[in-house]
Amino acid sequence: MWTDCFTVDTVPPSIFNCPPDISKTTELGTFGVPVFWSVPFATDYSSTVASNSSHRPGDIFRVGSTGVFYQFIDDSLNKAVCSFNVIVVEGKTQKHYNVGISNRLLVQ
Repeated sequence: MWTDCFTVDTVPPSIFNCPPDISKTTELGTFGVPVFWSVPFATDYSSTVASNSSHRPGDIFRVGSTGVFYQFIDDSLNKAVCSFNVIVVEGKTQKHYNVGISNRLLVQ
């Protein structure tokens, strides 16, 4: 007598290289700042892993906190998520130098 036997995969993919929160400063009045990080990846002991993400390295981030998410899904639809925040704060404005009428250097 033969019995069919199969294993059900209930283990989510293992994530590697998930970045910590990233903080950047942008100049006053600037639209945003490009932010770069190493892309996380995942492996699974029983199948291939598909991934999608909310953002990519080099994307422009505005002032404030933005969540970045990477989702990994194996062939059995087990999911794992890597998430971190990109925090952009507005810094000081750059100093502009102008030469006045009397040729003295004025700092504004």
